[in-house]
Amino acid sequence: MPDSFGLALVVTAALGAGVIVCLSFLVAPLVFKTIDGAGASRFLRALFPRYYRVLLALALVAAGLALAGHRAALWPSISWLLAAAGSLLLVPMINAARDAGAAQAARFRQLHGLSVLLNVAMLGACIWLITGVARLPAYG
Repeated sequence: MPDSFGLALVVTAALGAGVIVCLSFLVAPLVFKTIDGAGASRFLRALFPRYYRVLLALALVAAGLALAGHRAALWPSISWLLAAAGSLLLVPMINAARDAGAAQAARFRQLHGLSVLLNVAMLGACIWLITGVARLPAYG
């Protein structure tokens, strides 16, 4: 049974995983099916910076909890933190490549692919934290 730091870390990671899964498999597909191209673009450009800020904040909490109670959970927490920060930094570059049209289509695909990879890394870190913290000894 995890201690209070471990339990808080698991809850934080579960929130992060829920945010990622909800956006990736519920919100984004629904946006593209129900909103026209320009409207979908405006909505997603408003959503993604907020999405990555939420994930960054949760990752900061996870890293703090790992430092305070479960040092072995620090690496996945820091991986999550770096992936969230990197994703947030990619948003303006992705938007600029999209705005450039065909001239930057390859760059858009590359940057978008990197953002998808970073999302998978964040989800993996969250899953590791959820499943792994119960097996970690607390220190203090």
